[in-house]
Amino acid sequence: MRITICILVLYIFLALNLSGQPALLNAGASIKITGSGAPNTNNTLVVLGDFENQNDGLNDGIVDLDQSSNFFVSGNWINNSFSNVIDPSSLSRIDGNVILGNTINTQLIGGISPTKFENLVLLGERKLLTVNSNSVFNTLILDAILDLNSRQFILEKSEPSAILHQSGFIKSETLPGSLGTLRWNTSNYAGTFMVPFGSDVPSGVADLKFSINLKSAMDQSTFFTFSTYPTDMFNEPLPAGSTSLDIEIRKVADRYWSIVPSNHAFMPIVDLTFSYATKDVSGVTNSLLPNRLKAARNNPNAASWQDMKPRGNQSLNFVEINDVQPFEFYENWTLVNLPPVLVDLFAPDAFSPNGDGLNDNFNVVFQSDFEVFEFELVIFNRWGQEVFKTNNQFLGWDGKVRGSSQDPLVDVYTWQVKVLGRSSEYPDAEGYKQKFNGMVTLVL
Repeated sequence: MRITICILVLYIFLALNLSGQPALLNAGASIKITGSGAPNTNNTLVVLGDFENQNDGLNDGIVDLDQSSNFFVSGNWINNSFSNVIDPSSLSRIDGNVILGNTINTQLIGGISPTKFENLVLLGERKLLTVNSNSVFNTLILDAILDLNSRQFILEKSEPSAILHQSGFIKSETLPGSLGTLRWNTSNYAGTFMVPFGSDVPSGVADLKFSINLKSAMDQSTFFTFSTYPTDMFNEPLPAGSTSLDIEIRKVADRYWSIVPSNHAFMPIVDLTFSYATKDVSGVTNSLLPNRLKAARNNPNAASWQDMKPRGNQSLNFVEINDVQPFEFYENWTLVNLPPVLVDLFAPDAFSPNGDGLNDNFNVVFQSDFEVFEFELVIFNRWGQEVFKTNNQFLGWDGKVRGSSQDPLVDVYTWQVKVLGRSSEYPDAEGYKQKFNGMVTLVL
């Protein structure tokens, strides 16, 4: 038999029980917070301590939030029943608020079962998830830190307004295998969805805000799962399902982002914006130039982070990449520095080693402001056999095979240059590596 408690007054305070028991224990009852029905009324049940929801052996405890009412809890929110706590009929009205408002201590959102909140307001100190798959049916008002703590949190509302970010952030910093994730049921809504992630350094600042702009609608059942985490100086661990970096580690930000779409027939064209923490691109382990950061993603099919040329526009701790095509979109992303192509490298397409003093040697020439640290030139014949090799950029090939006295053989040859250097446009102290290939015809 159900017991219904109707809260009909403006405020009811349930004080903290110093015996260690919750201030309010709902063991199978149905608590309904209601009032006059006027849209601006503020009927509030205030629990100064923990709220625990249980099953009495027959019934789960239920809370029915009605007519813009509020349920304020200053302690932990513990669901030890087998239901979602909030009366399912309330979800069709989406007008009640659960407010977790401790301003001194961390509040837990846990128990043996998740809660499906109508609207959830997080105020004050950190909120720590200790159970998986808590969800918000309508709006999450974020004015605190929501620490995912290796759990998943779900936004059911398929609109950008599902999160109203005022301060604080969502923390997803745990590593692959135990990632804290935000699942957003975006459905067939086209628009920009912003996730206010934060690195927790400094505390309280959403310095890792991420957004995805879906330029066309997806499917009714589509959802995205978002996460981000920092790495060590070797950019490890790699994201699940990704392949080894094919970029110098000092040129890669110490962070990855994972954007996983599910239940979709196709991907739309999207814009992505990545905010990064200062610690992700600075320090002795990196040689990154923030004003040259680009967005890169891993294609596990090609085993490469560069089969899509990294690109994007950088501005004040964020990088925006526009018009990512469906065939370019993969799950795991990071930020990188890549050097500009040395378009001023010159290599002739023919030379004539006949001793007349004109074009007797094959040489490559770099742009005038390029400083060479390391150099290698290799020449191959049409059968792929090496016929010449040098580490001296000023020593050209005279057409002879490995310096022999044999006369040069008229033919088409393949050349390969590997160089480590730097230019005035990209004055990295250590330089950067480039590889070039081409063909040259030997004539007499």
